[in-house]
Amino acid sequence: MYTFLESSIGNHVKHTLTNTTTGEFLEIIPDLGANLHKLVLKKGGKSSALINSADDPEGFRAARLAFEGAKLCPWTCRLTRGKYSWEDTSYQLPANDLATGSAIHGLIYNKPFEVQHFKQNGTSGSLEYLYSFMGEEGYPFPFDIRVSFILKDKALECQTEFLNTGSSGIPLGDGWHPYFNLDTRVDDLMLKLPGVEEVVLNESLVPSGHFKDFKGFQEFELIGKREMDTSFRIKTPSGIVESFIFDQKTERTVRIWQETGKKGYQYLIVYIPDSRGLIAVEPMTCSPDVFNSKMGMINLKPNENIKLKMGIELL
Repeated sequence: MYTFLESSIGNHVKHTLTNTTTGEFLEIIPDLGANLHKLVLKKGGKSSALINSADDPEGFRAARLAFEGAKLCPWTCRLTRGKYSWEDTSYQLPANDLATGSAIHGLIYNKPFEVQHFKQNGTSGSLEYLYSFMGEEGYPFPFDIRVSFILKDKALECQTEFLNTGSSGIPLGDGWHPYFNLDTRVDDLMLKLPGVEEVVLNESLVPSGHFKDFKGFQEFELIGKREMDTSFRIKTPSGIVESFIFDQKTERTVRIWQETGKKGYQYLIVYIPDSRGLIAVEPMTCSPDVFNSKMGMINLKPNENIKLKMGIELL
């Protein structure tokens, strides 16, 4: 059985979806872009708070500034100086990264989503959210976005559906920003990635237009002291691919899967913050600076609908 509870965190509404049989649950903050605030799964009767953003005011604010658990669209990562061109027209987005003067992580992460339904059956419970984006300064392109969270035993599936509600094609990129917490220093974790090639970035962290072979983490490897803020293109052109984080101490494995394809999650970013207490494994449809690099950019036609899928499982 699954239950749905509405409560609050600070000035924000919080939704909790719970598997009452196992005690597993997730928390969503709908008015912050349907933010995935917490995810607790179980293995062997022991709970693991795999996504565990802070609840106290200071920690909550820091998590928002780091975009922890955020839905990133209609672009991911950064757009250099917030500038791009689309169909022979130049656009300027407000910069929200003062250090670089770039526009980062899209326009949805702080928008108020409305819950559409709570459903349950014998094997899963789900919440679906909707936001109708009407266009803003620098991105005057309307679309509907539906985000669904499907909780199962030891697993979560996230679906994102876009509908172009405008009269012309729109540029689009999408991604997730989950920070995983295994209560183990990242240096002591092991990582395994699908077959990938690295997106070559310049000193401004903008794609150069080139890729290079990446041989690391094709089998489980200790992360150690590696620093990573690395963008990859996945070699598999379609289907499901998997990344894994393994904690040797507790023998827990986190599986992060994504559905690839021409209009799927064909890219992946791995990021380790300086604190080295968390690791982000981020399914993306595109590279950084997507509206300029065009690497993975989706041209969504009028009335066109696409669905993207990724998930998290505790093994």
